Amino acid sequence: MLTPGKMREIRMKYKIDITALQEIRWQGQGRIDKPDYIRLYSGSEEKRDQLGTGFMTNKTMKGSLLDFEPQNNRICKIRLKGRFRNITVISPHAPTNDKDDQEKVRFYENLEKICNRIPRHDMVIIMGDFNAKLGNKEYLQPVADLHTIHDSSNDNGNMLIQFTIRNRLIVKSTMFPHKHTHLGTWRIPESNEVNQIDHLLATSRHSSSVIDVRSCRGPTVTQTII
Repeated sequence: MLTPGKMREIRMKYKIDITALQEIRWQGQGRIDKPDYIRLYSGSEEKRDQLGTGFMTNKTMKGSLLDFEPQNNRICKIRLKGRFRNITVISPHAPTNDKDDQEKVRFYENLEKICNRIPRHDMVIIMGDFNAKLGNKEYLQPVADLHTIHDSSNDNGNMLIQFTIRNRLIVKSTMFPHKHTHLGTWRIPESNEVNQIDHLLATSRHSSSVIDVRSCRGPTVTQTII
């Protein structure tokens, strides 16, 4: 996101109301109001940090934005005023699958604490980079269905499923039948291999409100849209 023009690419080329961002690599935490969009970001104080999360909302959402809560360079959240209920949206970036287990546990403990503080009647949407592969296994069908490009789950995938079960969430990104090109979210550099590691979760009682999730092949800075 440090490259000039990346924000314009999202704003102008893809008319998305709310974009959850990861790896934005911005220092500090804050909000920037522009005439046609709002940038919200949550990073570390280190200048060369490779992480950082955030949101971008278009101008039509400005009146609905109730709150922005930056947590750290891996998690932030916003709260939006809805017609029938308010909506909390979380932008997470989980450690990669090869990271130390303790780091992964700390990430999910932090994410769970944030979820526990959300008002009870809010619809919760969590959309971001979980670095999690979910396998095409029947036992996952109640919480993740079978529309995945992977045969088996990695460690991050298993941790994601445990988190969704504990918090009564549904993985909506593997609920809809799409071609593999619209399921994969990340292509391994210098390879044709594609992984489906970015996911969207929603509270189970509100999950029917999410009518579709698919990957968009065009953007180079955002991957999953609903």
